[in-house]
Order: sequence, then structure tokens, then C-alpha cells
Amino acid sequence: RSFKRAFGISPVQYRIALQMREAERLLSVTDMPVREIALHLGYRDGYYFSRLFKRKCGVSPAHFRERTRP
Repeated sequence: RSFKRAFGISPVQYRIALQMREAERLLSVTDMPVREIALHLGYRDGYYFSRLFKRKCGVSPAHFRERTRP
């Protein structure tokens, strides 16, 4: 409860936010496949990771990569 009071979100939500920020970075600067990024971030299921990423970031990981690449 203290964490939520201090940060406004639960510890789990905070961890997911950090993972999504790292996923955005990896999608922008590497050619790692989405499944490999998911595994790197601790997700065993690439499909679940992709759905979570889309829910949190508004676009699929592949679309995010297309939009952020020069």
C-alpha cells in the first residue's frame, strides 16, 4: 500500500511499465525478434507479450518498430 501511495500505481504495474519502456528501446535500436525481446524481458509467451505491449503502448510491437525506425 505504501508503494501505491508513493507512486500512484502498484508494484506490478510499475514493473510492467519499466518492461514496456525497455521493450520500446529494444524495438527502436535492435533487430531482435519480438519473441526474443519478450524472452529477454521475462515473458515466456511472445503472443502474451505482444498483446500486453499493444494494450500499454497503443500499437503492436511490430508497428511500433516500423514507426520508430528511420
